[in-house]
Amino acid sequence: MKGNTLTFAALISIYALAWLSCSQPPRQAPENKFAEEIARAEENLAANPEDFAANRELGILYFKAGRFEKAAAALEKTARLNPDDPRTTCYLGLSYELSRQRDLALATFLKYLQIPPQSPYRRWLKGRHEMLSRQKLKEDMLALLQQNLEQHPEAALEQDLAVLPFTYHGQDQKYFILGKGLQQLISNDLSRAPGLKIVERRRVQALLEQISAHEALLSKLENRTAFIGKTLGAKTVIQGGYNISGEQVILDVVYWEVGSDEIPNSITHADSLKNMAGLQKKIVLEYLQRKGIQPDPAIMDSIRGSGLRELPALVAYSAGLGKEDAGEYRDALLFYRKAAELAPGFRECRERIEQNEDLSLALRDPDKAITDKEIAEK
Repeated sequence: MKGNTLTFAALISIYALAWLSCSQPPRQAPENKFAEEIARAEENLAANPEDFAANRELGILYFKAGRFEKAAAALEKTARLNPDDPRTTCYLGLSYELSRQRDLALATFLKYLQIPPQSPYRRWLKGRHEMLSRQKLKEDMLALLQQNLEQHPEAALEQDLAVLPFTYHGQDQKYFILGKGLQQLISNDLSRAPGLKIVERRRVQALLEQISAHEALLSKLENRTAFIGKTLGAKTVIQGGYNISGEQVILDVVYWEVGSDEIPNSITHADSLKNMAGLQKKIVLEYLQRKGIQPDPAIMDSIRGSGLRELPALVAYSAGLGKEDAGEYRDALLFYRKAAELAPGFRECRERIEQNEDLSLALRDPDKAITDKEIAEK
């Protein structure tokens, strides 16, 4: 990446800054700021009630003034007059979102699929759809958590495996970020095995965030890991911890069988810090062996050859995951780009860069975001 001079120490320093939430919708100005413009637009529309531009102008002004229900009504008419206008789609979706009509908002943002790839509005809509989908997932996970705590339903274990973030037990806090990277890389590798159903990391993260926010609800649970597995619908949960002393890393892993009352023993692996990737691969192969899964040689080669071999790349990638989980998409981009620079063959970094670019764009007012993006690309 041009102009990138981040060092390994700088990566750690930036990640250690206080996390700030930035996933809120674009801010609206006070309504009185737009009073005169709204009055003129209303007069213009009264004289031209079927005019597309007049309807769109008034709808967007209503939105920017915080009158979201009136904005939605005006923009619905605008969309009927011209269903293919992406600017209308952006502001109509936001008007639904901020007037608490989430399902309509999601359906509107999903129309990015109908917009030509070259349109700058497509990426804004795609990012906003992803962002709102993540918010919905967190709410769904809270409802599922409460349901499982109150009703204790018989779990339908339809997924084979959930991988939890690995916990750092050491004192040197610059290494605590590696736990998310290990979790994701193990899930990535095991997802290559045909037929294995792996719980998405975003679902695991959404549930863990709700557990953290409602800790008191789980205080009486005898086996939290089994409860997490049942809530996620997973037959097995991989959980682990690690410590780093000097140039040595010790990694403990536990394979919880959710349907069993037996408490499993942990398995300890040790290696040099430089070979953290080798330890991650050991866990993947160990799980496959325990389950009697023997992928064909081509898949085994892809498992062995994938991932992040160098520690700085793993640090950067892990930091990106942490920032993305916190809704800090611009900071996540910084780390993913560094990881991609250090490991250019790691395809998932490129995918996450594109997704976090969309998410960063969608944090902003559509008009401002699109204008700045077009200027940056010239």
